[in-house]
Amino acid sequence: TLRDRQKVPMYLQVALENLTDMFNITTEVTEREPEPIISPSTSNFDMSNDFKFLTPERVRSRIKNIKYEGDPDLHPIQTMETAFLVRTLYQIALKINECYGPNFYQLYHSPTFTGRLARQILCPPMTIYRYDKTIPGSPRVSS
Repeated sequence: TLRDRQKVPMYLQVALENLTDMFNITTEVTEREPEPIISPSTSNFDMSNDFKFLTPERVRSRIKNIKYEGDPDLHPIQTMETAFLVRTLYQIALKINECYGPNFYQLYHSPTFTGRLARQILCPPMTIYRYDKTIPGSPRVSS
């Protein structure tokens, strides 16, 4: 809630004070020297480590590093996969899970030999969380 978010800086300040007391840390503030401004005409001007500048190469490399974080069954179809086959097998898997899901659950948790065999073959039950990232600063978790 909004009240909880407003309390966060206070909690952090109290935690900082407690940690400084616990570890006997002095809270001296050192004055930092201002960094010299480097003009673009300078030959040693390096933007590679300054993340304020987005070059086309950096944008392309960031696009390559995007990873899907959702339901693994709903992972986007890749170019090396046959879309028709992936969609058909997904629908078949949905029907099997719908019909036999409770049986698989009981078999997976059974202490018998067949239960141990099922644990080797079947994937363990999993909970998938969905994060709503449409509103900045407020990740919402749903399952």
